[in-house]
Amino acid sequence: MSSDIKNKKYSYREGNPQGLWQSIKSGKAFKMLFRGEIPERFRSWDKFVKYNRKIFFQCIHKTPPIACQESANVAIHSLVCHIDMEMYLLAIKSFLRFYNHVQIFAHSDGSLNSDDKTIMQKHIPNIKIIDETNKLWQHTLNKVRNDFIAKGCGNILLTKLFLHFFSTSKKIIILDTDIIFLKRPDELIDWIEDNNKNLKPLYNKDRYDTLRDAKERLEKEFNITKFPPHFNAGLICMKKDISKEEIEKLLPINFNYHNTQLTKGDQTIHHIMLARRNAQPLDSEKYNIFDGKEFPKHAKMIHFPYHVRFKKNVYLKLAKKNCKQLKKH
Repeated sequence: MSSDIKNKKYSYREGNPQGLWQSIKSGKAFKMLFRGEIPERFRSWDKFVKYNRKIFFQCIHKTPPIACQESANVAIHSLVCHIDMEMYLLAIKSFLRFYNHVQIFAHSDGSLNSDDKTIMQKHIPNIKIIDETNKLWQHTLNKVRNDFIAKGCGNILLTKLFLHFFSTSKKIIILDTDIIFLKRPDELIDWIEDNNKNLKPLYNKDRYDTLRDAKERLEKEFNITKFPPHFNAGLICMKKDISKEEIEKLLPINFNYHNTQLTKGDQTIHHIMLARRNAQPLDSEKYNIFDGKEFPKHAKMIHFPYHVRFKKNVYLKLAKKNCKQLKKH
């Protein structure tokens, strides 16, 4: 057994979710039962899947590799953690089976081990994995950890603001790991192949106004007449025209708006940057955010947000179906 497996690191997004065997071996599960408490992982089916999701997504390991193209002009970037690695493979491969003329970059949040990286390279030949061995990425991780996470005014998702500095492509797509493509995403492919200099950014439309109670204040402070409606940062298509200076000026939002309901990650900052670039929402019937109940029949892509991710087994059923299709690819 490798030292990486013995000393597993976990995502900053959710702490250390011990595996079932780990919790039994450590005695933690028995101590809770002795006190009359039910361990969180057993309080519902959703929670059981959440804490043991690597088991439920094993089907992706039986699918054949799909190579990306190192010479492509568009790069897809994702922030990836150890516990979501299988979900990431499903997200990327479900897109690549329809269109693979893109570069693929996976950015470790600090928790990917050597086995994870080997598996990713096997499934996606030509993938570039950015981890702590990259000095610039290590600097980014440390900055977010020390300047924001440690002070309670941000989370690891802030690193998504810096992903595009690691590729030379003119356009990028930022893709979250909790996404599955069900049908050919023609709108995204058209955007990738469009060489129009005035090409507008695209994004995944949310179900509600993510600016919440800070909208008017943000409009006034940043002189924005109209924000892109219902912005969600799970899928963003944009030109690589954002400077570090622009990001640095916007980062203090996480401190200045601590008394609002804004999420303390990349969402609001990306929202402001894309408002300045007249970003357009994708059709929510085709590029849908799961509400925990159902999704449109004509959906080409489903985004499964954390709080409803495993409701009614929809994600797991679609994952299994998608893996069957990938085997035939």
